[in-house]
Amino acid sequence: EVKLSEGEFGCAKPDQRHEKKLREIYSQRLQGLVDERLLEFDEFSRHYQLLRNISLLGTHAGSHLVFLVPEQNGALMPTLNAVLGSLVESVRPRVHVSYLEKVLVSIETQSTLNPELKLYAAQLEEKYVVKQENAT
Repeated sequence: EVKLSEGEFGCAKPDQRHEKKLREIYSQRLQGLVDERLLEFDEFSRHYQLLRNISLLGTHAGSHLVFLVPEQNGALMPTLNAVLGSLVESVRPRVHVSYLEKVLVSIETQSTLNPELKLYAAQLEEKYVVKQENAT
């Protein structure tokens, strides 16, 4: 899941359609992955986008989930940390948070990477990474 400029993770409307999705799809997938309280409809709706992604871990044994977020976007972290804190212990190592700024620096410093990939990384940095002005 990539979050470049959004200030929050998506919620679901607390309607019958999403309640049915929880009952018929996500409840079974998330069983044994997250704390039971996140399977309550209100909590599920509030954390829909995160839980939808986490649910894929239940369908693909051994898979991993990566959240790529700007470190500077502190608005995302409380919700993300709360949900990640509700993962069962055996699942937590399969979910990773990577910071956009650090990934882009890593790409820029790799001498063996394709120049087109480096250009793309530079464009992402220009568009989504806020440069801190040095005070003199």
